[in-house]
Amino acid sequence: MRRLDVVSPFGSETLYVGPGNSLSQSFVPSHDGLFSFRFVVLNPALGGAKRYHLQILDKEKTLLREMSVTQSNLSWGLPIRFDFTPISKSKNQKFYFAIKSPDENKLEEQGVRNFNEQKLGSSSAEIKPDVREVIEKTQIQLTYSKQDVYPLGELFYNDLATYGDLNFETYYTGSVPRLLADTAVDFGKKMTSDPLFFVAYLGLLIGLGMVIIRSYRMSIKSPRPY
Repeated sequence: MRRLDVVSPFGSETLYVGPGNSLSQSFVPSHDGLFSFRFVVLNPALGGAKRYHLQILDKEKTLLREMSVTQSNLSWGLPIRFDFTPISKSKNQKFYFAIKSPDENKLEEQGVRNFNEQKLGSSSAEIKPDVREVIEKTQIQLTYSKQDVYPLGELFYNDLATYGDLNFETYYTGSVPRLLADTAVDFGKKMTSDPLFFVAYLGLLIGLGMVIIRSYRMSIKSPRPY
């Protein structure tokens, strides 16, 4: 297993997921063998019973993988692992991650929608204090970035594209030789695309070489006991 795609550092911007309100993110894996999608949840009701469906869909929105969880499976501020049977031919293919709730509650549905629309700037509807309290104490939130930090994908709220991207990581499985080869390729790309990294790495190698040479010379000059 090796983490390959990290979209952005997990931030403080959030959107709610609850009855009648879903979030999804399109993405394009950089390698074959996709088998894990990880994201961050803020769950105010640890041990709660609310239900959620985690899904991976192909570019045609056909369901490929699904896992059902309850609120008791989710934490506060830690990455959630959505592991599934590896998708062998995932490289450069478009997929969607989706999270939705099968629960039904009209009050919570409208409250979550009002909160999210305010966060997204598409509504200024007033949220009643009692509804606000219910939503803040019972509904989960996912972290996201308001900027377009992932040009290969889009964030969707209730299946409508919006600005920003979810904070997520994708993981892949593969043989040791393949993982070593991928590591070498990624390192080469980093060296050629980031001059500062290249200079720092070159300086590290030179410094290490000088330490080794100095140690060798000192060992030669040191008198040897008879």
